[in-house]
Amino acid sequence: MRIIITLIVSISALLMISSRTPNVREALPGLFQLRESGLYPESFIYSSREDCIYIGSYHKGKVIRMKMNGETEDFICDDSLVSVLGLSIDQQHNWLIVCNADNGLSIRSKRKNIDRLASVIIYDLSTGLKIRSVNLSHLSDGPHLLNGVTSDQNGNIYVTDSYAPVIYRIDEEGIPSVFVSDEKFKAPRGAFGLSGIVYHPDHFLIVGQAFDALLFRIPISNPSDFKQLTLDRPVHSIDGLLLQKKNRLILVSNNFSGDPFNESIYQIQTRDHWQTAVVIDSFASFAGRFPTSVSNIRDEVYVNYSYLPDLIDPGTKSIDEFQIQKIQFR
Repeated sequence: MRIIITLIVSISALLMISSRTPNVREALPGLFQLRESGLYPESFIYSSREDCIYIGSYHKGKVIRMKMNGETEDFICDDSLVSVLGLSIDQQHNWLIVCNADNGLSIRSKRKNIDRLASVIIYDLSTGLKIRSVNLSHLSDGPHLLNGVTSDQNGNIYVTDSYAPVIYRIDEEGIPSVFVSDEKFKAPRGAFGLSGIVYHPDHFLIVGQAFDALLFRIPISNPSDFKQLTLDRPVHSIDGLLLQKKNRLILVSNNFSGDPFNESIYQIQTRDHWQTAVVIDSFASFAGRFPTSVSNIRDEVYVNYSYLPDLIDPGTKSIDEFQIQKIQFR
């Protein structure tokens, strides 16, 4: 009996100790620091399978990988990468999908490629090995800047072009096509048009247009039957998007033009399946400058700061430290 009682007491003590031990997966910092001169990360994304963060460099044309303890390593150093913009993960295929562009702000920029380079490159999420590269530049006229990317459950990839009023699709075999093109997506020359894009599990896309701060709902089965989504209040500009729940979306509003409005991260919600939506919260306690993308990291929402206006201004000293910050809505 004494042995049994002792065993029960021991187990109870272990359970009490375990209950007081912090859950490592919940112990996320409020701020990840990226200490690398000239990185200018335009986008980032978290992989739950690998339990790490992938960060694309606009200026250096590479992808780095960061562990949850903040350690970083160069993950993809591909000579064909110039400026890394949108990133997406296809968990089913174990793909890391990268938008590759050149608007003259990369250390790898070439005069012949500026506003012409438009490729999507797919890498193995675990090893970083290149699987395929898909050229999109021949699918539409004019300058190009591939910006946002997402994929559906069938392995189709959808890509926005900020300089052309086009959304492209790449099928599972790597064959590209124009998914939808319309003048309503267009922005003035030199301004950013289509930007963030997310796939909704009910088989439609939600796409942002930066310059006019518009959102569009685009059905996969009939993309030409897209509708502009009505918001209850203006959000000024739109960059990165994150579908938080089926009826809730987070969007980044940054200020590239210098117009008199404050940058914010907005949380919006719909009650009619994304015909209309209302702004239910906003976040503007920024730890850095010029937010561009948002991602879920272990069920917490984070935003990155790209400092892109500093990259464009020739009189600005190169930035040495960048941030990925937890967003805490009210």
